[in-house]
This record gives sequence, C-alpha cells and structure tokens, in this order.
Amino acid sequence: MFTGNKEELLENFILKTHPFDAVFIDPSIVVLTSYRDLRDVAASMKRFPSSGKFGPYNEMLREIVVWHQKWAKASAYNMRYEDMIYDPVSEIKKISNAMQILADAKMINKNIGSFKEPLSGFDPVTLLHSGHKTDGNPGSYSGTLGQEDIRNIESEFGEWLVQHGYKF
Repeated sequence: MFTGNKEELLENFILKTHPFDAVFIDPSIVVLTSYRDLRDVAASMKRFPSSGKFGPYNEMLREIVVWHQKWAKASAYNMRYEDMIYDPVSEIKKISNAMQILADAKMINKNIGSFKEPLSGFDPVTLLHSGHKTDGNPGSYSGTLGQEDIRNIESEFGEWLVQHGYKF
C-alpha cells in the first residue's frame, strides 16, 4: 500500500486511480490519463456489482470530470478510451512514447493478448481482477441507462462531450 512517501515508489510503478492526489504531481513521475464517454461511465457505474445504486449520475460525473481536469494538467499523454479499444497497437505506441519506452508493433502485437481479465481472482502480473470490466464496449450506455438519465447527462455535460469528440 502506498503511504505517500515517494521514495517507496519503484522505478516502474503503475497506479490506477480516479481521485486526484497532488502527491503524484512531480517531474520524476509520468502521469498518463484516459477518459471515456461520460454516458458509458454512468452505465458502468450502474452495472458494477459492488457500486450500489447510483443515480442521478451527474453528481459523480462532476467529480470525475474535475479529477480528470486536474490529472490532465500533469499528463504526459491523455488517452481516449475508445481509441484504445479500436486501435490498441497505435495507443500503446503513443503511451510508450510518452513514457520514453521503445515499443514496436511486432512486440506490442506479440504481447497484447496477455491483458485479459481473469475469470476469477486477479492476475498477479497485470493486477486485473475479475468483475472490474462490466462491459467496456463504447456506446453500451444506450442499452443500460434510461432515456431520462441519458438526457440529464447530455444536458449538463453536452459541451464536455462535444469537446472530447462525442456526439449526441
């Protein structure tokens, strides 16, 4: 568990988090960010088994947008989730460049299949755990959220959606 002491971090330490934490804003730390369609975020919250009952979603989405804005200011690369889904080799190259790691398409293609969610427990190498990814398909919100939830999200976050390349 990270205690806040930067010296405890390993040379190649990866931390996935949502809430912003200024302790990680340091020139020696490479910050990578990602974002996705906020409607899909809300759908994921609704499907996630341990999330409880969410809704209306806008309050949580407001927090997520603020956290992302703070992280993005220090980000070496800001990845659109859908780009990773549709063109993972290209996105991994961009991430590698941001981290100043050499990665060619052959090496990426050879290893890309190893990042699969385990059927149970968690993978000790990737740290992916079963049940974390509830769907992951871009646009899946349309089959999960009700029209009122979608309208509420689009009403409040329409400008954000357009600025980030999403249509509604």
